Amino acid sequence: MIKKIKYFVFPICEAKNAKQIIEAKKRCLENDQSCNRELLTKLEKEMKDLPEDIDKLEELIDREMERKRIIENKCQSFLGIISLIGIILALLFNLIKSNNNTLYTVVLSFLIFFGFVYVILSINTVFYILSEINIVYEKPLSRSDKELKRVVLLNRYQNLLRTNYLNTIYSNIKRFFFMLLIIFLFNNLSVIKNNLTAYNSGHTATLRSAQIQSNGWTSHVRNTLSVIALLKSRRALRTLDTRKTLSEMANTTEVKNGIC
Repeated sequence: MIKKIKYFVFPICEAKNAKQIIEAKKRCLENDQSCNRELLTKLEKEMKDLPEDIDKLEELIDREMERKRIIENKCQSFLGIISLIGIILALLFNLIKSNNNTLYTVVLSFLIFFGFVYVILSINTVFYILSEINIVYEKPLSRSDKELKRVVLLNRYQNLLRTNYLNTIYSNIKRFFFMLLIIFLFNNLSVIKNNLTAYNSGHTATLRSAQIQSNGWTSHVRNTLSVIALLKSRRALRTLDTRKTLSEMANTTEVKNGIC
């Protein structure tokens, strides 16, 4: 289980493990004395599966040479993609500086770190394919079927070694763009969360302002009603005073008439 996780996170570990098996087969082909019986049996079976015709064997060697050139061209084309990835990582690094969210910064830093690791491993693998394992086994001068078969297998194993390391570059790039998708989703979630927080804050402020305005309007209405009630009470008092005065004047008149 741990080995599977290691191979998933770092595909180059699987390529190195396969390299040990391929190098053992190559050493066995170059020197029978360094080969165990089980491996020698497998190699003998592979050699029997090859054609006996010398022209066909030479054609197989030419095919392996052409396959080598195709692998190297693909490897060089990956350099342009890796350069683009480096530019993307530099832009992502600027996002860390412009963001104040601690969780977002930690997650983004973690993903960018792994992105840089994949870029460095990919660049190292490219030069490893183009230099250290750039070995070619030429056709033998003797043209014997046994020697030609041996050269076919040696070139085939060498191309298999190149292909394994080339696949690690492809896997690194694929994992990088998967991490880029995670960063994109996480960034959108962060933006949505910030917008919701700002909206809720603004909505709460609006409600408070409306409540304050409502309270102010209610207080204004109450004050107005109080003034109206006060005016009515004063008017009522004036009416009572007027009635009282008229009543007194009427009584006075009656008294005078009675006297006369």
